[in-house]
Amino acid sequence: MSKAVAIEKAFEKGKAIMVLLTAGDPSIEDTGKFIIELDRAGVDLIEIGIPFSDPVAENADTQAANIRAIEAGANTDLIFDMISSVRDEITVPLVLKTYLNPAFYYGYENFCKKCSEAGISGLIIPDMPFEERDELAQVCEKFSITLISTAAPANKSRIAKLSKEAEGFIYLSAPALNTQAVIDEDRLESEQNSSDIQGTLSRIISCVKEEKQIPVVLCVREGSLPVIAQAASKVDGVMLENFASSIIYEYKSEAGKALCEYVYELRKLME
Repeated sequence: MSKAVAIEKAFEKGKAIMVLLTAGDPSIEDTGKFIIELDRAGVDLIEIGIPFSDPVAENADTQAANIRAIEAGANTDLIFDMISSVRDEITVPLVLKTYLNPAFYYGYENFCKKCSEAGISGLIIPDMPFEERDELAQVCEKFSITLISTAAPANKSRIAKLSKEAEGFIYLSAPALNTQAVIDEDRLESEQNSSDIQGTLSRIISCVKEEKQIPVVLCVREGSLPVIAQAASKVDGVMLENFASSIIYEYKSEAGKALCEYVYELRKLME
């Protein structure tokens, strides 16, 4: 059995850089290679997406990567085998991103057992309502898998409730918070009622931290490197959810160098 790396390690060096790879794009073997290369390039956590036919939480580039991976023959068993084959070479936490349907079809008990055997540290399930997480959370706990809570801008009571139960980190996914709007908070503050934290990153973070001292990670799907770096200064980490798909689409199996160069450049800007 491969040993999982604790998610807390992702934040040991300060602001965390995390990357989403869609497993099987352009091939299962290439995904394993990219995982190793990104680990050596200094990313702090790698999110591995199980391709799904209806990935509603993704943007166009990552949706296309899901379809390419499915057409190339990727499936859940092959992905678990690939992760197992590289886990012992990886020094950072690996988190699996999936939708409820594949996990439910696989069976929660068997799915979490396979995650544990492959050395997966956590799960992100974007279409799982917070109110319906208990059944899966119990199985995750049995196999020492962190079930990471996703959040979008909402009222204070909602954010506080989610934060109280959160583990690992809060995964903040909100298109309106991804680019210049993230760093233009003076304008946002002046336009919003003080009782509503919707749309203002600093208010969301404040609400989370008041309830629980847990890292907040911003999902980033667009924006220039300087904007992403400035946004990163406001949170505990950024999850790059789009750039890998677009680079892999351009370079195919040879995408590793370009992926690593992007990470190097972002790290320099964040220092």
